[in-house]
This record gives sequence, C-alpha cells and structure tokens, in this order.
Amino acid sequence: MKNNFKTYNEFLEYLNQNGVFYYDCISDINISGSDYIYIEENVYGYSGGNCWGGEATHYENSSPTYDVFYQFLELFYTGDELELKKEDILTIIRSDCRDNYEYYGNSSHYEYLYLDLKEFYEKFMDIKIIRKNKLNKIGLE
Repeated sequence: MKNNFKTYNEFLEYLNQNGVFYYDCISDINISGSDYIYIEENVYGYSGGNCWGGEATHYENSSPTYDVFYQFLELFYTGDELELKKEDILTIIRSDCRDNYEYYGNSSHYEYLYLDLKEFYEKFMDIKIIRKNKLNKIGLE
C-alpha cells in the first residue's frame, strides 16, 4: 500500500490532491449518507420521437465497466497487490439503474456502478480496523 491514513479526512484530502472527484450523494438513484465515486451509462432507450411525427427508434450503448475503480486502486496499490485488490474491490462495488421516460416514446435506461468511499476506507485503508480483523481471524481479539 502506498499510503497510510490516520483518518478518513486524511484519505479524502489525498483524493482531492490527486484529482479524484467524489460526491456526497447520487441523487438520481437516491443514494446518500457517505461519499461516493460512480459511473453512469445510458445503456439503451428510444430517441427521435417528436411532435412532428418522428418515431422513436431504439438505441443501445455499453454498460458501465469497472475500469474507473481499477484506476482508483492504482492510487494506492501496485503490482501483485493491485491485482489482488481488483478482485477484492468487486465485493463492495454496488450497482443500480433508473429509467427516464419522456414525451413521444423517448426513453433512457441508465445503469450505475458506485463505490462507497467510507466502506472502501474501512475495508482497505483503516489500519486499526484491518489489524483488528486480522486478529479476529486468528482468534487473538
């Protein structure tokens, strides 16, 4: 691990210094109560419908990928440790979706992947919690 953080605020300051944008809510899917990084993709829908008789036609795009989260991990890990953490982070990345319906048959389906930064910090960064979990695993706590 590249950095040891004594507090969650130090962790957030490090993210700020490294140009990581995070949000205190994801309002489109009613997620709040922490800090988040997320990716949103308009995956499919219908567009082109209008009041002049234009018909809405179906379109499809790619679903969101985990690449943003893997790049995020590179701020903290390298080499073999990075590859292991890529598998671990998948356990705390959440997904959700929403649909947006408009006039004239137009609609959009959005998919989200998001990471709760407080959960990430506690699982991957907080030395006290990590140490306590390791001691619990071997029966010393």
